[in-house]
Amino acid sequence: MIPKLLDLFCGAGGCSVGYNRAGFDCYGIDNDPKPLRHYPFPYICMDALEAMDSLLKGEGLTFSNGETLYLADFAAFHASPPCQYYCRLRHLPWLRERKYWRSVPPTRKRLIATGKPWVMENVKDCFDMPDSIILEGRMFGLPIYRHRRFAASFLLLAPKSEKRVGVCTPGHVAMARRYAESDIAIIKQRGEAGSLAYFQQVSGIAGHFTGTQRAKAAMGIDWMGNTHELSQAIPPVMTEFTGKYLMQTVIELPSPLPSTESVKP
Repeated sequence: MIPKLLDLFCGAGGCSVGYNRAGFDCYGIDNDPKPLRHYPFPYICMDALEAMDSLLKGEGLTFSNGETLYLADFAAFHASPPCQYYCRLRHLPWLRERKYWRSVPPTRKRLIATGKPWVMENVKDCFDMPDSIILEGRMFGLPIYRHRRFAASFLLLAPKSEKRVGVCTPGHVAMARRYAESDIAIIKQRGEAGSLAYFQQVSGIAGHFTGTQRAKAAMGIDWMGNTHELSQAIPPVMTEFTGKYLMQTVIELPSPLPSTESVKP
Protein backbone atom coordinates (compact mmCIF):
# COMPACT_ATOMS: atom_id res chain seq x y z
CA MET A 1 0.00 0.00 0.00
CA ILE A 2 1.32 3.45 -0.92
CA PRO A 3 1.72 5.58 2.22
CA LYS A 4 -0.48 8.65 2.46
CA LEU A 5 0.87 12.10 3.31
CA LEU A 6 -1.20 15.09 4.42
CA ASP A 7 0.19 18.44 3.24
CA LEU A 8 -0.96 21.31 5.50
CA PHE A 9 -1.09 24.83 4.03
CA CYS A 10 -0.57 23.13 0.67
CA GLY A 11 -1.19 26.06 -1.69
CA ALA A 12 -0.95 24.98 -5.32
CA GLY A 13 1.07 21.90 -4.45
CA GLY A 14 4.80 22.55 -4.87
CA CYS A 15 5.59 20.48 -1.78
CA SER A 16 3.05 17.75 -2.55
CA VAL A 17 4.44 17.09 -6.01
CA GLY A 18 7.89 16.54 -4.52
CA TYR A 19 6.53 14.10 -1.96
CA ASN A 20 4.56 12.32 -4.66
CA ARG A 21 7.78 11.84 -6.62
CA ALA A 22 9.31 10.38 -3.44
CA GLY A 23 6.56 7.75 -3.37
CA PHE A 24 3.69 9.20 -1.29
CA ASP A 25 0.00 9.54 -2.10
CA CYS A 26 -0.61 13.19 -1.25
CA TYR A 27 -3.65 15.01 0.11
CA GLY A 28 -3.76 18.76 0.69
CA ILE A 29 -5.44 21.26 3.00
CA ASP A 30 -5.52 25.02 2.51
CA ASN A 31 -8.04 27.72 3.39
CA ASP A 32 -7.53 29.65 0.14
CA PRO A 33 -9.60 28.23 -2.73
CA LYS A 34 -7.63 30.04 -5.47
CA PRO A 35 -4.39 27.98 -5.42
CA LEU A 36 -6.40 24.82 -4.81
CA ARG A 37 -7.76 25.17 -8.34
CA HIS A 38 -4.33 24.03 -9.53
CA TYR A 39 -3.54 21.59 -6.71
CA PRO A 40 -2.97 18.24 -8.49
CA PHE A 41 -4.15 15.88 -5.72
CA PRO A 42 -7.27 15.44 -3.52
CA TYR A 43 -7.78 18.42 -1.22
CA ILE A 44 -10.01 20.16 1.31
CA CYS A 45 -10.53 23.92 1.52
CA MET A 46 -10.50 24.61 5.27
CA ASP A 47 -8.27 25.87 8.05
CA ALA A 48 -5.31 23.51 8.36
CA LEU A 49 -5.10 23.57 12.15
CA GLU A 50 -8.84 23.00 12.50
CA ALA A 51 -8.43 20.01 10.22
CA MET A 52 -5.63 18.69 12.42
CA ASP A 53 -7.76 19.18 15.53
CA SER A 54 -10.50 17.13 13.89
CA LEU A 55 -8.11 14.31 13.08
CA LEU A 56 -6.67 14.34 16.60
CA LYS A 57 -10.20 14.04 18.02
CA GLY A 58 -10.81 10.94 15.92
CA GLU A 59 -12.93 12.63 13.28
CA GLY A 60 -12.58 12.04 9.55
CA LEU A 61 -11.88 14.47 6.72
CA THR A 62 -13.65 14.13 3.38
CA PHE A 63 -11.52 15.19 0.41
CA SER A 64 -12.41 16.47 -3.04
CA ASN A 65 -12.34 12.95 -4.50
CA GLY A 66 -15.00 11.79 -2.01
CA GLU A 67 -12.54 9.85 0.14
CA THR A 68 -12.91 10.15 3.93
CA LEU A 69 -9.68 9.63 5.85
CA TYR A 70 -8.75 9.49 9.53
CA LEU A 71 -5.52 10.03 11.43
CA ALA A 72 -4.67 6.33 11.20
CA ASP A 73 -4.83 6.52 7.40
CA PHE A 74 -1.93 8.97 7.13
CA ALA A 75 1.63 7.71 7.38
CA ALA A 76 3.25 11.16 7.47
CA PHE A 77 2.61 14.90 7.52
CA HIS A 78 4.11 18.01 5.97
CA ALA A 79 3.34 21.61 6.95
CA SER A 80 4.28 24.95 5.40
CA PRO A 81 2.66 27.42 7.83
CA PRO A 82 2.43 31.09 6.77
CA CYS A 83 5.81 32.79 6.81
CA GLN A 84 4.94 36.51 7.07
CA TYR A 85 5.67 36.70 10.81
CA TYR A 86 9.21 35.50 10.18
CA CYS A 87 10.02 37.22 6.89
CA ARG A 88 12.51 40.08 7.11
CA LEU A 89 10.42 42.10 4.67
CA ARG A 90 7.83 42.68 7.39
CA HIS A 91 10.20 45.32 8.78
CA LEU A 92 9.77 47.50 5.70
CA PRO A 93 8.18 50.89 6.57
CA TRP A 94 4.88 50.13 4.85
CA LEU A 95 4.59 46.70 6.52
CA ARG A 96 5.98 47.49 9.96
CA GLU A 97 2.62 48.12 11.63
CA ARG A 98 0.94 44.99 10.33
CA LYS A 99 0.27 42.13 12.72
CA TYR A 100 1.14 38.63 11.57
CA TRP A 101 0.42 35.19 12.97
CA ARG A 102 3.25 33.32 14.70
CA SER A 103 2.35 30.14 12.90
CA VAL A 104 5.11 27.62 13.63
CA PRO A 105 4.57 26.78 17.37
CA PRO A 106 0.88 25.78 17.10
CA THR A 107 1.60 23.85 13.91
CA ARG A 108 4.52 21.97 15.46
CA LYS A 109 2.39 21.13 18.52
CA ARG A 110 -0.20 19.39 16.36
CA LEU A 111 2.36 17.59 14.23
CA ILE A 112 4.01 16.15 17.33
CA ALA A 113 0.60 15.14 18.71
CA THR A 114 -0.02 12.87 15.71
CA GLY A 115 2.78 10.52 16.76
CA LYS A 116 3.64 10.22 13.04
CA PRO A 117 6.77 11.33 11.12
CA TRP A 118 6.55 14.91 9.92
CA VAL A 119 8.40 17.69 8.09
CA MET A 120 7.82 21.43 8.44
CA GLU A 121 9.05 24.15 6.08
CA ASN A 122 9.40 27.91 6.39
CA VAL A 123 11.58 30.84 5.37
CA LYS A 124 15.26 31.14 6.22
CA ASP A 125 14.63 33.76 8.93
CA CYS A 126 12.22 31.54 10.90
CA PHE A 127 13.71 31.61 14.42
CA ASP A 128 11.10 29.13 15.67
CA MET A 129 12.87 26.35 13.73
CA PRO A 130 16.39 26.19 15.23
CA ASP A 131 16.44 22.41 14.77
CA SER A 132 16.40 22.66 10.98
CA ILE A 133 18.48 22.53 7.84
CA ILE A 134 18.47 25.09 5.03
CA LEU A 135 17.91 24.04 1.44
CA GLU A 136 18.24 26.22 -1.63
CA GLY A 137 17.77 25.75 -5.34
CA ARG A 138 21.43 25.67 -6.33
CA MET A 139 21.92 22.50 -4.28
CA PHE A 140 19.70 20.74 -6.82
CA GLY A 141 20.95 22.37 -10.02
CA LEU A 142 18.21 25.02 -10.21
CA PRO A 143 19.04 28.59 -11.30
CA ILE A 144 17.44 30.12 -8.20
CA TYR A 145 18.23 30.36 -4.49
CA ARG A 146 14.83 30.20 -2.72
CA HIS A 147 16.34 29.40 0.70
CA ARG A 148 13.98 27.45 2.95
CA ARG A 149 14.28 25.89 6.39
CA PHE A 150 13.18 22.30 6.92
CA ALA A 151 12.63 20.81 10.38
CA ALA A 152 11.59 17.20 10.92
CA SER A 153 10.80 14.57 13.51
CA PHE A 154 13.86 12.64 12.27
CA LEU A 155 17.40 13.43 11.17
CA LEU A 156 17.76 15.51 8.00
CA LEU A 157 21.11 16.22 6.34
CA ALA A 158 21.51 18.98 3.75
CA PRO A 159 23.47 18.61 0.51
CA LYS A 160 26.57 20.69 -0.07
CA SER A 161 25.80 24.35 -0.78
CA GLU A 162 27.58 26.29 -3.51
CA LYS A 163 29.14 29.67 -2.90
CA ARG A 164 26.65 32.43 -3.59
CA VAL A 165 27.56 34.28 -6.78
CA GLY A 166 24.34 36.03 -7.85
CA VAL A 167 22.77 39.28 -6.73
CA CYS A 168 19.01 39.38 -6.22
CA THR A 169 17.21 42.20 -7.96
CA PRO A 170 13.63 43.51 -7.89
CA GLY A 171 11.25 41.39 -9.92
CA HIS A 172 9.70 44.20 -11.94
CA VAL A 173 8.80 44.33 -15.62
CA ALA A 174 11.40 47.05 -16.17
CA MET A 175 14.10 44.74 -14.85
CA ALA A 176 12.88 41.97 -17.12
CA ARG A 177 13.15 44.25 -20.14
CA ARG A 178 16.65 45.30 -19.15
CA TYR A 179 17.74 41.67 -19.16
CA ALA A 180 15.54 40.55 -22.01
CA GLU A 181 18.33 38.53 -23.63
CA SER A 182 18.16 36.08 -20.70
CA ASP A 183 15.03 34.25 -21.73
CA ILE A 184 13.52 30.87 -21.02
CA ALA A 185 15.84 29.10 -23.47
CA ILE A 186 18.81 29.84 -21.23
CA ILE A 187 16.96 28.50 -18.20
CA LYS A 188 16.35 25.21 -19.97
CA GLN A 189 20.07 25.02 -20.78
CA ARG A 190 20.81 25.41 -17.04
CA GLY A 191 21.74 28.69 -15.44
CA GLU A 192 25.48 28.28 -15.30
CA ALA A 193 25.60 28.84 -19.06
CA GLY A 194 23.85 32.17 -18.74
CA SER A 195 24.92 35.62 -17.65
CA LEU A 196 24.83 37.16 -14.19
CA ALA A 197 21.95 39.27 -15.48
CA TYR A 198 20.03 36.06 -16.16
CA PHE A 199 20.67 34.80 -12.66
CA GLN A 200 19.60 38.12 -11.16
CA GLN A 201 16.40 37.99 -13.12
CA VAL A 202 15.26 34.55 -12.04
CA SER A 203 16.29 35.12 -8.41
CA GLY A 204 13.86 37.97 -7.84
CA ILE A 205 13.38 39.77 -4.54
CA ALA A 206 11.01 38.09 -2.03
CA GLY A 207 10.59 35.12 -4.34
CA HIS A 208 8.64 37.08 -6.95
CA PHE A 209 9.78 36.51 -10.52
CA THR A 210 9.80 38.75 -13.55
CA GLY A 211 7.61 36.44 -15.60
CA THR A 212 5.46 33.36 -15.15
CA GLN A 213 7.12 31.22 -17.83
CA ARG A 214 10.61 31.98 -16.54
CA ALA A 215 9.48 31.19 -13.02
CA LYS A 216 7.96 27.86 -14.03
CA ALA A 217 11.10 26.79 -15.85
CA ALA A 218 13.42 27.94 -13.08
CA MET A 219 11.48 26.12 -10.34
CA GLY A 220 10.59 22.96 -12.25
CA ILE A 221 6.86 23.69 -11.97
CA ASP A 222 4.54 23.47 -14.97
CA TRP A 223 1.03 23.25 -13.48
CA MET A 224 0.63 26.50 -11.51
CA GLY A 225 -1.35 29.33 -13.00
CA ASN A 226 0.29 32.62 -12.03
CA THR A 227 3.28 34.33 -10.44
CA HIS A 228 1.55 34.69 -7.06
CA GLU A 229 1.20 30.92 -6.73
CA LEU A 230 4.80 30.48 -7.84
CA SER A 231 6.07 33.11 -5.40
CA GLN A 232 4.46 31.21 -2.52
CA ALA A 233 5.73 27.82 -3.67
CA ILE A 234 8.99 25.97 -3.28
CA PRO A 235 10.60 23.82 -5.97
CA PRO A 236 9.30 20.23 -5.78
CA VAL A 237 12.86 18.95 -5.91
CA MET A 238 13.30 20.11 -2.30
CA THR A 239 10.50 17.97 -0.89
CA GLU A 240 11.45 15.12 -3.20
CA PHE A 241 14.75 15.25 -1.30
CA THR A 242 13.22 15.46 2.18
CA GLY A 243 10.57 12.96 1.08
CA LYS A 244 13.20 10.25 0.59
CA TYR A 245 14.27 10.67 4.21
CA LEU A 246 10.63 10.73 5.26
CA MET A 247 9.81 7.58 3.28
CA GLN A 248 12.72 5.74 4.86
CA THR A 249 11.45 6.76 8.30
CA VAL A 250 7.96 5.50 7.46
CA ILE A 251 9.31 2.19 6.17
CA GLU A 252 11.33 1.64 9.34
CA LEU A 253 8.39 2.25 11.68
CA PRO A 254 6.48 -0.72 13.14
CA SER A 255 3.45 -1.51 10.99
CA PRO A 256 0.27 -0.08 12.58
CA LEU A 257 -3.00 -1.95 12.69
CA PRO A 258 -5.05 -1.26 9.53
CA SER A 259 -7.65 1.47 9.87
CA THR A 260 -11.24 0.28 10.03
CA GLU A 261 -12.63 3.79 9.76
CA SER A 262 -11.53 4.78 6.26
CA VAL A 263 -14.55 5.22 4.03
CA LYS A 264 -13.93 5.16 0.30
CA PRO A 265 -16.42 5.73 -2.50
